[in-house]
Amino acid sequence: MEFSKAIWLNGVLVHPDAAMANIFSHGLHYGTTVFEGERIYQGKVFRLTDHSARLLKSAELLGFEIPYSVKEINQATQDLVTKLQIKQGYVRPVAWLGEESLALMPDANKVNVAIAAWDWPDLFDQEKRQLGVRLGFTKWIKHHPEAVPVAAKAGGNYLNSCLALSDVRARGFDEALMLDYEGYIAEATGANIFFVKGERLITPQADRFLNGITRQTVCHIAETLGLVIEEKRINVSELEQFDGAFLCGTAYEILPVRHIDQYQYEIPQLTQLIINNYQALCNQGWD
Repeated sequence: MEFSKAIWLNGVLVHPDAAMANIFSHGLHYGTTVFEGERIYQGKVFRLTDHSARLLKSAELLGFEIPYSVKEINQATQDLVTKLQIKQGYVRPVAWLGEESLALMPDANKVNVAIAAWDWPDLFDQEKRQLGVRLGFTKWIKHHPEAVPVAAKAGGNYLNSCLALSDVRARGFDEALMLDYEGYIAEATGANIFFVKGERLITPQADRFLNGITRQTVCHIAETLGLVIEEKRINVSELEQFDGAFLCGTAYEILPVRHIDQYQYEIPQLTQLIINNYQALCNQGWD
């Protein structure tokens, strides 16, 4: 993977070698970092405004303010994508507290903002896209929503996901299915999950983990198609009742699931319908 050939850093385009963070950055030591993952289709960033708005909101939830507006972040992002002539790729905006203090509660640390963009191949090969991925349960659970702000896409929150993915990969699975603090199904490490039952979509209630922008897009597609969506607490014992399952996220797009631990699924026509509509929507564009 060849990363961004230019970086937007605090309002200036710089060479990647010059885009350095100080070793004493608060965000490096304590996870006071927020970020977004965005996909480029046909040279445009999908749902750019929603991503930029969430970046600012995530910072607010962590107690700091990004010194740029949504409009300014949008413009900087699209200018970078255009300059780099990326047609199909990935964007990573990130904001973090700087090096002025390593106190747990810094009063005057500078907020740094960077945006990188690069050509990016599919995260999964075509076989997994066609046949589905294998999910395993992990011993690591999602954060309690009163322990960290789970609605923030914060760097510190993702240590949880790194540990879970490492756990299941060591046992031969592609992804982890994580439970919440009460033992209900929550999400994968970097994607939300939907289940298919007949002509209905069933998905965990998104108040104990990040309500992903792709998850919201799937709900929009389902409503457009007149499908019933049920958001609820889902017990592990209910998995045998479902006809299928799929993951959704910016990097994953819509990814069918063929196994969850001992449960095996086919890929229902409804899943393929969601995939087709999502691909069409991405290529059509959504600012």
